[in-house]
Formats: sequence, structure tokens, C-alpha cells
Amino acid sequence: TDRLWRKNMRSHGRQCPGVDLNRNFGYKWGGKGTSANPCAQTYRGSKAFSEPETFYISKFISNYPRDTFKAFLSFHSYGQYILYPWGYDYQPTADKADLDRVARQAGTVS
Repeated sequence: TDRLWRKNMRSHGRQCPGVDLNRNFGYKWGGKGTSANPCAQTYRGSKAFSEPETFYISKFISNYPRDTFKAFLSFHSYGQYILYPWGYDYQPTADKADLDRVARQAGTVS
């Protein structure tokens, strides 16, 4: 087992298995920090939502009104970090102070 493995293990007919699911979602798909190389740890997949995991999360969320969900959590074992928007840009979000507060509180839990 490789604790630093970041991709799923799905075979896509190439030498290197897996897609980095964090980079397989549709928003800003294929942008900074992703790779088109299937052997890269940050391989984004052949298209947005190409993987069953991301496809069904999207399908589940789309079944609800837009204002149903107040927040989303994404657990990343790779770096053991607490991350929040934006991962593709250095511009702060409108709710940065709230995100900072939640991240500090989450960081105290072990």
C-alpha cells in the first residue's frame, strides 16, 4: 500500500492505472495543476466526470435544488492538509474569513 497514492485504480487501457479524482470534476477541468499524461499522479482523466466516482457525486448533487448544500468537504489523504478554495488561483474568496476560521478549528481535531 502506498499512502501517497492519489489516483483511483481504474484501468483505462494504458500502462499506468488511475485518475486523480480531485482533478476529474467539471469545474475548471483541465486547468492548472492537472496533467493529460496518464502516468502522472495528477492525471485528470480523458474528460470531466470520466470516472464513476465523480460522475455519481455530480449526479447525486444535481438531484437537489442549488441552495440545498451549504458546504462541501473533500478529504485528501495525500498531503494530510486542510485545503479550501481556491486551488487553481490565488484570489481570495468572498468567504475567506469563514473558511480560515473553520480550517483553524478543524486543525485542532486529532
